[in-house]
Amino acid sequence: MSDDRPAQVPPGIPGFWEEVAAAPSRLLTLDYDGTLAPFQVDRMAATPLPGITAALGDILERGGTEVALLSGRPVDEVLALLGDLGVTISGAHGWELRDPGGRRRDPPM
Repeated sequence: MSDDRPAQVPPGIPGFWEEVAAAPSRLLTLDYDGTLAPFQVDRMAATPLPGITAALGDILERGGTEVALLSGRPVDEVLALLGDLGVTISGAHGWELRDPGGRRRDPPM
């Protein structure tokens, strides 16, 4: 027996994007592999999808949104593949941290 009733919209979803746009500040966090770049067997062949760097640049230029990249990769690999967009990068599963100004905060072993 099938249920022909319309699906319920989860609470909080209506008006979501309007609330995001009206927020005084926003944080966009993204992973690298599988989000900004397709998975590859050769890890250094995982280059960003077309238009990704330009889209991130547009978000940063508009202001009001901080962008952070979270990756299992070392910070230096993310920089080598994506370039320095001036965003926070948390690499090595959170072990390494690089702020938008380029300062590193890697804890000692």
